[in-house]
Amino acid sequence: MTIDLVPVGNAGNPNHWFFLAMAHWQRGDQEKARRWYEKAAEWMDKNKPENEELTRFRAEAAELLGVTETPPEGKEQADKTTNERSGAAEPGEGKPSPADPQNPDP
Repeated sequence: MTIDLVPVGNAGNPNHWFFLAMAHWQRGDQEKARRWYEKAAEWMDKNKPENEELTRFRAEAAELLGVTETPPEGKEQADKTTNERSGAAEPGEGKPSPADPQNPDP
C-alpha cells in the first residue's frame, strides 16, 4: 500500500510542513524531506520566527534530518544590537561565574 504524503497542490498548512519533512525522511525519501523542511523553515523565518509551537516542530524535524540550525540572516546581529541599545548584557557578560575566585558567593 502506498501513502501519498504530498498535500494537494502547493497549499497545505505551514504547521504541517515540518511533519511532512519527518514523514518523508522516515520513508527514506531524504530529498523530499529536505525540500519540505526548507519550505517550512523559510516560511517560518519570514512569517512567524518566534512561534513556540513551530519552533518545537522545527527542532524535532531538524534533529531527525540532521540539520544544523543557524539563525535567520541578520537575526544574530539584530539580537546583539538590541542588547547593546537596551544595555542588556550578553549571557554570561558582566556577571562573575560561580567558579570565579573574585566571586565570594557560590
